[in-house]
Amino acid sequence: MTEDRGAVRPRVRDLLRDKPLIKNTIGGQAVMEGVMMRGRGMYALSCRAADGGIKTVKKPVGRAAETNGILKWPLVRGVYSFAVSLVTGMKVLYDSADLSGLADVEDEGEKSRFDEWLERKLGDKLLDYVMIFSVVLSVALSVGLFMVLPTLVSSGVRLLVPINLTVSLVIEGLARVGIFLLYMLLVSRMKEIKRVFEYHGAEHKTINCFEHNELMTVENVRRYTRLHKRCGTSFLLLVMLVSMVVFFFVRTDNLWLKILSRVLLVPVVAGISYELIRWAGKSDSWLVGLISAPGLALQKITTLEPDDGQIETAISALRGVLEDEPGDEGLARFPIDYAAGREPGSPLLDRRILTAFVTGRPIEEVIGGVPLTDGESERLRDLTDRRQRGEPIAYIIGKKEFMGRDFVVTPDVLIPRPETELLVETAAGLIGGASAAVIEIGTGSGCVAVSLALACPGARIIAGDISPAALAIARSNDAGGRVEFVESDLFAAIPPVAADVIVSNPPYIPSGEIESLMPDVRDYEPRASLDGGADGLRFYRDIIAVLPGFLADNGRAVFEIGDGQFERVRAIAEAAGFSAELRRDLAGLERVVILDRQTS
Repeated sequence: MTEDRGAVRPRVRDLLRDKPLIKNTIGGQAVMEGVMMRGRGMYALSCRAADGGIKTVKKPVGRAAETNGILKWPLVRGVYSFAVSLVTGMKVLYDSADLSGLADVEDEGEKSRFDEWLERKLGDKLLDYVMIFSVVLSVALSVGLFMVLPTLVSSGVRLLVPINLTVSLVIEGLARVGIFLLYMLLVSRMKEIKRVFEYHGAEHKTINCFEHNELMTVENVRRYTRLHKRCGTSFLLLVMLVSMVVFFFVRTDNLWLKILSRVLLVPVVAGISYELIRWAGKSDSWLVGLISAPGLALQKITTLEPDDGQIETAISALRGVLEDEPGDEGLARFPIDYAAGREPGSPLLDRRILTAFVTGRPIEEVIGGVPLTDGESERLRDLTDRRQRGEPIAYIIGKKEFMGRDFVVTPDVLIPRPETELLVETAAGLIGGASAAVIEIGTGSGCVAVSLALACPGARIIAGDISPAALAIARSNDAGGRVEFVESDLFAAIPPVAADVIVSNPPYIPSGEIESLMPDVRDYEPRASLDGGADGLRFYRDIIAVLPGFLADNGRAVFEIGDGQFERVRAIAEAAGFSAELRRDLAGLERVVILDRQTS
C-alpha cells in the first residue's frame, strides 16, 4: 500500500496542482509570556500582558542574504542565519519583557549609581550595547561550555588513562553531547523555563497547523504535535553531533591547537548543521527521519503542552507575520470571529478576495488598492456584510480550490477541504489501468470524482448523490464530461458495475456534535453532508453492508473518516469480511481507511 501512495503522489500533484505547496518560511521562538514568529521580511512578537490581553509588535527583518550573493552560498548562509537569529533572539527577549510587563516589575527597585552612570554616558544606545554584550557573552559561554570543556575533559582522561588519540576524540564527542543534554535537563527543571517551554510547544503546534494548511483555531492547533524538525533545539543538538564528525578529523596532540581548532571550526560546524536541518525541513525521506529523530526526542524536554491562552498568543504572532508578508495564502486559514465583537481574523485577505471578485481583477492587482465604481462599492459592501455575518467566503464568491483547481460551490454542497486531498491521492494510487471502474458515493460538488478522472484518464468514474441540486453543481464542475453522475440514495440507482475502487467521503459528524461546530460550518453548510447519525458511523455501516455486491474480486474501498473513528470503522469492516488499513494525514490524524476483502 505504501508503494501505491508513493507512486501516485507526484503524479497527482503534477497533474492537478498549479500552485506549489506552502514553503517552510515561518520560524519562531518562545519568549517570556509569548511567542515570536518570523517570516521572510518581518517578525511579529505577541505576549500575554498583565491585564490578560495580547500585545503584538512587528519589526522588519534584514534581508541582506537576498542581495548579497556570498550570503547565499551553502555553509556561509548557515553562519549568517545563525548570527542573525542570535541577535534577533536577544532583541525579542528584551521586547517580551516590556510587552508582558515583567520589565516594569524589575524596575521597581532603586537604580544603582552604576546604572545611572551608564544611562548618562550611553543614553539611547544603552540597550544596543547591552544586547551586543549579551550576545558576545552568550556565544563565549556556549563555546567554552560545549566546545572547549569537552576537549579538556577528554585530554584529562587521556592523562589518567593510556588511550590513543582516536579513543580520546570519541570521548570528547560523547562528553560534548552529554554536557549539552545535562545542561538542557537542568534548565528544564527551572519553574520560569517550564513556562517558556509551554510557549515553545504552542509555537510548534501553531506552525505545524499552518504548514498543514488547516484553519488556524485553538481547537485545530491543539491537535498537532509539539515537535518540529526545524526547531532550534534540534539544530543545537545537531551541532553537537556534527562537531563529533568534524573534530574527529582534526587530529593533534597539542592541547592548545586542539582548543583553537574547536573555536575556529564552530562556524563550519554551524554551517553544516544549518544545511542539514534546512534539508530536513523540506524532505520526508527515511534518512531525514533518522537525522531528525534525536532532535525530536530532545524536544520532548524543551517543549511542554500549552494551554489555550498560550496557543492564542502563538496564533496572534503568526497572524501578525502573515498580514504583512508577501502573498495571502496563509491568512485564509484564520477564522473570522465577529460574534465575539473582536476584529475579524483575516480582514485583509477577505477584503482582497472580495475586491478581486467584484472587480474581476486578479488578486495580485488589488493588493495595493484599486478604484471602485459606485456599483462595485455597493456590491462590495453587501458581500462584506454577508461575510461579517459568518457566511463562508467560498459560498459568497461561489468557488473553492481543491487539488489545484477551482470548483463551483453553493450552499447545496459541502465546501471541499484540503484534508480530503489525501482521499483522492489514496484512491488514485489504487486505480489500475485505463479500464478500471470507480464508484463514488455522495459526490457533493464532484471534486473527488472529477479529480480522480483527471488523475486517471480512461478510468470509468460513476458518482452518485441523493441531492439533485448537488448533482447539478457536480456536473457544472465536470467540464470535460469525464464522470457519469447518477441521482442515487447510496447504491440504489448505481449501474451494476464490478468496481475496482469504491470511494466515499460520507457524513461522519455525530448528530450530537453538530451544534458545537464552528458557526460558518454549522449554520451554512448542508447538514445532510455533515450528520453521520448518533455515533457518526451510520453511513459506513450502510455502505459496507452492500460493498460485496459492487466490488470486483480484487476491488477495494476507500473512505475518509474522522480522527478517532478508525477502530470502530475497522470493526464494522471486519464483521462484513473486510480488512482495514489506516492512512494518517500530514498532521498525524486518522484520515483515510482502505478496505480489502479478507483472505483465508
